[in-house]
Amino acid sequence: MRAGDTSGIVLAGGRSSRFGSPKLEVLLDGASLLEHAIRAVAGVATEIIVALPPDPAGHDPELGAITGNPRVRFSRDPEAFGGPLAGLAAAIEATSGRLAIVVGGDMPRLQPSVLRAMLDRLGQPASSPNHQAPEAIVLTSDGVRRPLPVALRVEAARRAVAETLESGERSLRGMLARLAVEELDPESWHVLDPHSETLVDIDAPSDLEALDPRG
Repeated sequence: MRAGDTSGIVLAGGRSSRFGSPKLEVLLDGASLLEHAIRAVAGVATEIIVALPPDPAGHDPELGAITGNPRVRFSRDPEAFGGPLAGLAAAIEATSGRLAIVVGGDMPRLQPSVLRAMLDRLGQPASSPNHQAPEAIVLTSDGVRRPLPVALRVEAARRAVAETLESGERSLRGMLARLAVEELDPESWHVLDPHSETLVDIDAPSDLEALDPRG
């Protein structure tokens, strides 16, 4: 996988209804939740598109320094709080990479090593002429496929996103059902992330309080 092949997409257009305030602006260890997600993705991508809700005034969030200096751009969801798939649809059209890693903006403990393992697996060719190369890589935990983070082949994902939205579905799982998906089982990725921090997301203030502070 060449570095220029990979785009990062950070989905940040949610309503934050369970949190009670704009959660992606909340500080954790000196940085916002959104900045934590961007910094993790910056470890594996050369461009990052942050999918934001509509804003007629065009205000983009302020970001601190991002290690590696990837190109960070912002896309706007076509409708307010239309769901993560609508945000992905807008963001993926703006990508230039062959592969994409998609994460939630409320995932502050993403491990770049896990994201890299997902992309490495996605970049491998089919194991045999009769076996389709994967179009998406997901993580499994407790026997369940997690929709985020997800590594995607961009062209296949664009098609799947469009088909899913046209069918009236709005879920990431609906998109994944239209792709050739392979899983990284816990035995594979727990070596890189023993405490499953990559799957941590913040829905409510109690989720934030439960995180161990970083020294």
